[in-house]
Formats: sequence, structure tokens, C-alpha cells
Amino acid sequence: MNRVEMMDALEHFNAALKAGTITVQPTQTDPKIFVHADTPEGTPRMSYVRKKGAHATAIAVIVVTEPIDGVPAIHIGCAVREDQRGKGIGRHVLSVALEDFRVDMAEKGLEDYWIESLVEMDNMASAAMTKKVLDIEPEETVDEATGEPSLRFLKRVSSS
Repeated sequence: MNRVEMMDALEHFNAALKAGTITVQPTQTDPKIFVHADTPEGTPRMSYVRKKGAHATAIAVIVVTEPIDGVPAIHIGCAVREDQRGKGIGRHVLSVALEDFRVDMAEKGLEDYWIESLVEMDNMASAAMTKKVLDIEPEETVDEATGEPSLRFLKRVSSS
């Protein structure tokens, strides 16, 4: 998910909240972060948000993707409203989303999966945040969907 898609996701999420077409519930791991799960086009997606009043100020999205080397995989993306940037909110929402997902999957018996994120090369703030949250170095690549030079973060989560 690129930065435009993620900002669109934040706007659409806020519109759906305002219209009352979606509901959110507190996460298992942090009552300040809320989650909404759905399956657009049959693909499981969890949207985690930090709210200020009735509006989401930041969103982290986890989407189940194709397995990598036979191991389940998720793709992550994050966006923060412009007036809320630089406060650590994105890092917090993404960290909580990944921890909440890990706890939920462990309860279901899934303790081995890949986390992937693609960040545009010129989006250094998102790259720094993703590097800090995942605690890994990215590799340079080209985003197949957009053709943009990007950084690929790929981390395997395994209980063994």
C-alpha cells in the first residue's frame, strides 16, 4: 500500500465512521487503539486507528497477502493525518496493530508468518518509522504496482 492509498484509506475510514457504516472496538493490547475487521473482495483486512473525538487521526492496515515461500504473509501500511505527524502516533498505532495481530494469531495457532511493507524511497519519515517498528533494514526494490523505487521491509515472525 503506497502513501496515496493509505491516506485514501484514512479518509474513507473517517467517512465510514461519520456515516455509521462501520463500527470499531478497542484492541486487546491498547484501549486507545481501535480495530475494524472486514474482508473486501474476500481478503481479510484489519484497520487499526487512533481516534481524536469522532475522527481517526492515524491508521495502520494489515492485509493478508499471498504466502511467501509457503508461509502466510501480511502486508502493512500506515498513514497519519498531516496535523498529527511528528508526534509518534503512527509508530504507536503500527506497533499496537502488529502486537494485537500477533496475539490474535497466536490464540488461533498461527505463530509463523511474514510481515511485508513497501515504502516509497522519498518517504523517509515512513521508512524511519517502519525500520524502528520492525527493527530491520529494508532492501531497495521497485514497487510492482506503481513502478516507483521503494524500500521493502520483510520480517518473519516465528515463535520457534
